[in-house]
Formats: sequence, structure tokens, C-alpha cells
Amino acid sequence: MDEGKLDAVAGTTVTAENQAKYSFTVGYGTTAEALVVPKTDKKQYFTIADAKALTIVTLRASPYAAYLKQNGIINYKEVETTSDALMAVSIGQADASFFSGVISGYVLKQGLFPNLQVVTSYQPALARPYVMAFPKNTGEILAKTNAAIQKLVDEGTIRQIFAKYGLTIN
Repeated sequence: MDEGKLDAVAGTTVTAENQAKYSFTVGYGTTAEALVVPKTDKKQYFTIADAKALTIVTLRASPYAAYLKQNGIINYKEVETTSDALMAVSIGQADASFFSGVISGYVLKQGLFPNLQVVTSYQPALARPYVMAFPKNTGEILAKTNAAIQKLVDEGTIRQIFAKYGLTIN
């Protein structure tokens, strides 16, 4: 959008930095991080502290990496892509991956890493709403988009779309 090549960005996060530049829609669900481990790992992890003994792979220079560091996780690696993170766990280079639950859920539902699972006992700490971003001063289009989103949320359509692709929203 900064270069004028996009009219809107979906699935973004509201931060102080981008709040100064963009207008945001109403939320249409909540996203958070996920902990992904091999299917052979049957331990219940409730918080990131429960995973301190694991070697965790996450995305380079991401909020996930910052969260691991802030919580005293010293045995983690940073990679460039979500595929790299999942592959590292899949081939045994790491014990777990830690990044977007939406992306993790989608990729695993596609069967691309059949030996991995999202830890269902894990309680996310980085939850945030899904919103769309528009350039500032797009009042009419923003209002129309908000009305459409609200209708889709109220009808349950958004939840059905997410579920179709292995995604969970709250």
C-alpha cells in the first residue's frame, strides 16, 4: 500500500506504527501463535514455559522470536519462512516451531507435513484481532467494508470459510 500497488491488506495486525499510516476495519476473528511438534510428542504444553527444554524454530526478527527471548527461551533458531520452520521440525533439526497458528493450521491441513501437529493444549499469549488495513481517508469504502464484514461474521460465514481451510478463529 505504501507504494500505491494495493488498495487494502487483509489479515494484518494493528500496531502503533501502522496505526499512524492506515485505517482499519472491524475485527473478524482472532489469531494467535501456535506450537507445532511431531505427532510422536504427546506431552501437553500449556505455556511457552512448558516448552523451555525444546529446541524451537521461529521466524527471523518476528514478534514470535521476541516473545521467546523475553520468556527466557534460549534454545531457539530463527529462519526466513514458515516452510523452513516446519521443515526443521519435520526432519528433526528442531523439536517445535512457534509462529502463526493460522498459517500452521492451514499448512498442516493441506497435508504438507503429515508427521506434525499443532499442540491443542497450548494457550496462546499473542492473540490479536484480524483486521483489514486501508490507506487513511478511505471513509466510504471503509464503512462499506465494515458493514460487509459484520454481516459475514453475524451469519457465521467467516467462521465457515476459516474452518474449511483448517483455521480456527475466536
